[in-house]
Amino acid sequence: MIALFGGSFDPPHLGHEQVITEYFNVFPNTKKLFIIPNQISPFKKTKTFSNDEILFMLKLMIQDKNLLIEISDFEIYKTEINYSIKTIQHFQNLFPNDKIHFLIGEDILDKFHLWKDYLKILELVKIIIFRRFKESKLIIPKYLKNFEILKNQIVEISSTEFKKNLNVELLNRKVSDFILNSTKLS
Repeated sequence: MIALFGGSFDPPHLGHEQVITEYFNVFPNTKKLFIIPNQISPFKKTKTFSNDEILFMLKLMIQDKNLLIEISDFEIYKTEINYSIKTIQHFQNLFPNDKIHFLIGEDILDKFHLWKDYLKILELVKIIIFRRFKESKLIIPKYLKNFEILKNQIVEISSTEFKKNLNVELLNRKVSDFILNSTKLS
């Protein structure tokens, strides 16, 4: 099986790392986990870091990690919105004999039905839901049948929150060093 973990990763933070670590703890037979930063999310319109900076920070984040993690630039350089269904179909074509796990945060569940071709996505992949917030009550939509919940350690941070508070303690040390030496946040 392969796993797809998409997002803005603007910047990548310890919450992302924790999800990846727990995913491999639960699914040790995974052949490859692809981190897929997006260019333009239908739900977000701006980025702090450039595409190249995001890819570089992701490389820093996984540098000393599992060799089964790969960063994909399938979405990040697209000039138009790339819907998840296209990404899933792309990887399905690359790995026709493998099951695909699609990682999403619990905070996305209430909007998942708004995704383009969400029912088709549910046919093609198993949804792996990771926890984002300690105090939340996870509500699974009735249409979601093929899923599993990761019991990941929760790091209550999002890239948006990081940019507001600039708390580098919530980042991988190499990523925080890069950001602190960058002029983006000064």
